[in-house]
Parts: sequence; structure tokens; C-alpha cells
Amino acid sequence: MSNLVDAVTSINEAVQIPEFWSKFVVEFREANLVAAKFFMDFSSDVTEGGDKIHIPESLTKQTPASFTEGERLTDKLISDTESEVTIDLTRYYVNPFVISDRAQRQSVFRAKALRMKKAAYSIAKEIDTRIFSHASSFTTQVVNNGGTSITNLDITEAWARLNSNDVPMTDRQWFMTPFSIKDLFDLSGNYFTSVDFSDQKGLVNGQIGMLLNSPVAVSTNMPSTAAGSPANPIRTNVYAHREAIAQAYQWKPEVQQSEAGDGLTIDLQGQLCNVRSLYGSSLLRGDHGVQIKRQEA
Repeated sequence: MSNLVDAVTSINEAVQIPEFWSKFVVEFREANLVAAKFFMDFSSDVTEGGDKIHIPESLTKQTPASFTEGERLTDKLISDTESEVTIDLTRYYVNPFVISDRAQRQSVFRAKALRMKKAAYSIAKEIDTRIFSHASSFTTQVVNNGGTSITNLDITEAWARLNSNDVPMTDRQWFMTPFSIKDLFDLSGNYFTSVDFSDQKGLVNGQIGMLLNSPVAVSTNMPSTAAGSPANPIRTNVYAHREAIAQAYQWKPEVQQSEAGDGLTIDLQGQLCNVRSLYGSSLLRGDHGVQIKRQEA
């Protein structure tokens, strides 16, 4: 049978066929941002203003003096000079965009909400990246420096090194890449304790359980370097006490937007939106953290 000639088809009637987009937008999977939710926060010190925080360090160890009856205490006085850590609140980041009135009216998506979410994520990622960058200044020796996998021996070594630095057992956390977590899951034996069997709650997105009595958070936003020839990517896992790194905010990531009737919105025929943050961070106690490195493809 021969084909029909001059039939009305979807091709020659294309202009009559409306296009519909799914109301459910497949969004990018965003990395879990975990550092800013864990480490020491000194924001309350700058609520009234200022651009620098001084944090005295009482880290100098003292040695007691032997005493014999009849001696004077004033001849045995112990004195030392303490140091300080400073946080400069100079990291001012913004992520502005304009969305037109027409786009907002005609889009079947949550156009503004989607862009606002991505702007907020970009600011939050910048903060997390900055906080993790201080791990490169940890004074504790690096564990598994560039090995191709993480083993239980690397984990116990990192744990032992913090213990040898007299770091408190409480308020510690592991921050690990997905492939490092896979290494541990692939070992014979279960090294993780589920949070279901402890009194710990999920402190951060990405927490998957407990390891040597410390919560474990998985993140794809860990520091990365390259080494060797040819160069291989090296990802840094972190095991740290919350006092290892200090942070402070005068603006935690916050939303701004122009409003109808303010002149700007009329001139733009749209809405100016922004997410901003003003903060600072600093290494606080370098011996309270350790890096666990892994070569990753």
C-alpha cells in the first residue's frame, strides 16, 4: 500500500502543537556542605560591629616547681607569654542575578526560587571550601599521604595521633570523600556504628554513622591537589576536633531582592536578587586535626 499524500502531520502542523515542560525540574545534585556546621563559631563577638576578632590562646604548657619548706612562693613564680589567633572578617561574597517580570510570569517553573537556591549554594560552597582549606596548616603529620585507598590502619593512626596530642575525645568528626568511605565499607568487618544505635543525632547533611565514637560526614567538597608524574588527583579527608578551626559571620548567607515600587524593579522590568555573606575563618588549634589523603581518579 502506498503512503498517503498531503496528509496532515505533526511536522506541517508543528506551530499548532503547544510545548509543555514538566513541572518537576531535575535539579543538579549538590554536594553536602558540612564544615561550616561543625567548627567553632565566634559570630556573637561581632554582632555590634568590628572587622577583626582576637582569640587568646592559652596553649603554653607549664612545669611545676619543686618546693621545700622555708622557701618563698614568690621565688617560684611561673610566667609565660601567651599568643592569639585572629579572624579577619574580610571575605565578602555575592551572587546577584536579575529575573525579568516576563520570565517570572510565563515560566511554568519556580524560576526565581530555583536560581535563588543555586545562588545560595554557591555562597555556602565558597564558605565550606575556605574552612576546609585550613586543614593544610594542621601541624599533625599527614596520614596515608597519597595512597590509593584508605584502610582501617589509616583510621586508627589518625585517631591515635589526635589522642597523642591530648585532643579531647568528644566534639570530633570525620569528613571523608565518597570513595574513601567506600574503601572502609569494602573492608571485611563493619567499622561503622549506625546513629540508630547511639544517642547521636544527625548533626549535618551527609552523616552516615559513627567511626571510633566520632560522627562521619561524607562530602564531595573536600580539598584537592595533584601530585606525581603524570599528575594524579589527591583528595584530602579530615579528622578534627571542633576547636581546630574558627569562623565568624557578620552576614551568614542571606537573601536580598528588590521590591515592586522601589524604582529599580520598574527600571529593570524585573527583580534584582542576591545572596551574600561576610565572614572570616582561621586555623585555631593546628594540632587538633589531621589530614588523611587518598589518590582518586
